[in-house]
Amino acid sequence: MIAAVRQLAEPMTDDWVTAEQMADRLGLLPRAVQVLAKKEWDTATKEGREPRARKYVPETGGREVWQVRRDLHRRSRPYETVDRRPVSLDLKYTKAQGDRARRRYRWVNRWLELCRHREPGSTDRMQAEKVIDEAQRVEGPDCEISIRVLYDWLKRIRTPGLDGHPLGIEGLVDTRGRKDNGAARSRESVEYFYGLYHGQAKHSARTCHDATVREAKRQGWRWPRCYQQTTRWLRETDKLDDSCLYRRGQTEYSKRHMQHLELDRSGIQPGERYVADHTPCDFWVDYKGKQIRPWLTAIEDERSRCIVGWYLGATPQSDSILAAMRMAFRNWAIPEQLHLDRGRDFASGLISGYGR
Repeated sequence: MIAAVRQLAEPMTDDWVTAEQMADRLGLLPRAVQVLAKKEWDTATKEGREPRARKYVPETGGREVWQVRRDLHRRSRPYETVDRRPVSLDLKYTKAQGDRARRRYRWVNRWLELCRHREPGSTDRMQAEKVIDEAQRVEGPDCEISIRVLYDWLKRIRTPGLDGHPLGIEGLVDTRGRKDNGAARSRESVEYFYGLYHGQAKHSARTCHDATVREAKRQGWRWPRCYQQTTRWLRETDKLDDSCLYRRGQTEYSKRHMQHLELDRSGIQPGERYVADHTPCDFWVDYKGKQIRPWLTAIEDERSRCIVGWYLGATPQSDSILAAMRMAFRNWAIPEQLHLDRGRDFASGLISGYGR
């Protein structure tokens, strides 16, 4: 069998490397690449095709050496030069899209060129980092190229098209990033969409989009069929205040979009008005063998915003309110007004003075 696979001495080319070189490139043992080459030879011989592995005798003599093509192992295929597919980008896409695709294509080929001629011991990740540094020097620190992006661009280049051939540079054309300013929508379709979107039924944006697509097709209006374009258009051009009023109601609209009056506290003297309320603390404590979040009852001076009285307890109750009020009245002043919460503990007879 060794005699059958023995070949004459052939010069090394860019498409063929030795098994040791392939093993060093992939981080494998030379024996593993030799087994893979032997299997490729046997399979190609049975199928009657040209093998991607061969044995040859070096011109200097010595033992026979396995020589394999670069595309023998799937992990070595990214190092191949990207096949150039003739395509006129300017006839199908805008100038900005074509320039962006050519720029991406240039950096991918630059990365593959470094991988093909890299030094022993280095990896494709190291070459990608060199390309990223070079791209940042050329295009600036805001360059979006990363190792993951380079792999994604290479995958898009090698994706087969409708004719079965790789897309090439056309696979790098970014059609998703086009800014949609509403030019693809007629006035009638926009009014129909908002009639559904602002209706009492409160349909989702997807339901309104699908209904508008069907109506636009029937009436001959302009409306994009892609739902992602509609969501992008809503984020950029939608009047959020109107949508909030129609879809969430007057209360939510007042909270989010109505102007609120701010209280002028400059005419209030310190110690004149206090405000009291409860709030749970952001920590846990041991209480009677259990882990609880204690409640803080605080009294604040409305002018200075100073906490004049407080009490920390297991639960909010009337006794904690009285303890906080006692601290405030004793250490600071008795106010003219005291604003309390509307909870049951604040409205109890012990605090309000009214019995049931």
